[in-house]
Amino acid sequence: MSAQRRRPRGAREEPDERDDQDEGEETPKRRAPRGRDEISRWEWVAGAVGLLIVGGAVAFLAREAMLPSTPPDVVVRVDSVTRASGGHVVHFTARNQGRATASAVTVEGELVTPPADTARGEVLVGYVPGRSERAGGLYFARDPRTGRLTVRAQGYAAP
Repeated sequence: MSAQRRRPRGAREEPDERDDQDEGEETPKRRAPRGRDEISRWEWVAGAVGLLIVGGAVAFLAREAMLPSTPPDVVVRVDSVTRASGGHVVHFTARNQGRATASAVTVEGELVTPPADTARGEVLVGYVPGRSERAGGLYFARDPRTGRLTVRAQGYAAP
């Protein structure tokens, strides 16, 4: 009885390379078709770029977590003054230089024009996250460029 390998039902019979060779010869090693087992240079590049992005994000988040928390520090800067239908608008930017968020920031503007006439305006900026800025405007009946204008943050609430 000859030693034959059993093959599963429906499987094709593959020729045995050893049948064609003498017993003293070694069987040649089959080479895998190019690209199946090798990782291409572009895959290595894509993997390295992905590693850099993920590593950078983790490093950034770790650095942010280690920095001390600072309270809101809202600084108001006047950007421009434009004419409006009811008078003039003072456009401003409220910048939170702290790391904590400021909620319900009250921005007050005071305009002193000759002869000692004072006008006040107030606006509520809803939300100024840490290290970000929000824009707004204050309305005045008189032109703020003709007097002394002071704009400042008056207060905030913790969210």
